[in-house]
Amino acid sequence: MVKKDKDYARRMAKEKLLRLSKEERIIQEDKIIDYLKKNAQWQNAQVIALTKSMPMEFSLEKVVHLARKMNKTIVVPVTLSHRQMKFAFWDEKTEFQKNSFGVEEPIQPVWVQEGQIDLVIVPGLAYSKKGERLGFGGGYYDRFLEQHSFSTMSLAYKEQVYDEASWEVEVFDQRIQTLITMEGVTNTNELLEKRKI
Repeated sequence: MVKKDKDYARRMAKEKLLRLSKEERIIQEDKIIDYLKKNAQWQNAQVIALTKSMPMEFSLEKVVHLARKMNKTIVVPVTLSHRQMKFAFWDEKTEFQKNSFGVEEPIQPVWVQEGQIDLVIVPGLAYSKKGERLGFGGGYYDRFLEQHSFSTMSLAYKEQVYDEASWEVEVFDQRIQTLITMEGVTNTNELLEKRKI
């Protein structure tokens, strides 16, 4: 039952993303980059972990450009067996190939020590304002984030964000700490603290 609910939510989220025009995407991305530039979490991070985005997703092209301009180091995930992943450096010499999910990964990965990662930009299909995230169904990021204490952030089109999760949130689903949309920056930890008071 839970899986069916998440599968349905994923289909709906994908349909919403596919309906977004290129022009609307660019407008939102530019505004989000403006917020990102001013964000302390971003400014203080030297090693940024992110996934090369696929056409349907929020485009990280401008994020990568900004990171390189600010002399930040970028690392990208490589999927392993047992739904695990490790991060590898991405520089101008890195060559990529698509994995079984259609995501580009380094062909000859040069691994980063996980303790070096300062910020993980977590991909997703949908988010709640409390930081709950609907991923693509593989569980790779949930497993990775559960094993380590990272600073996390997601960048999303406003169409991907809900006041409350419209899908079943499970105990192993990892929340993200910061959500940036064209409407601003949401620190999900602060929202959770306010709700506990």
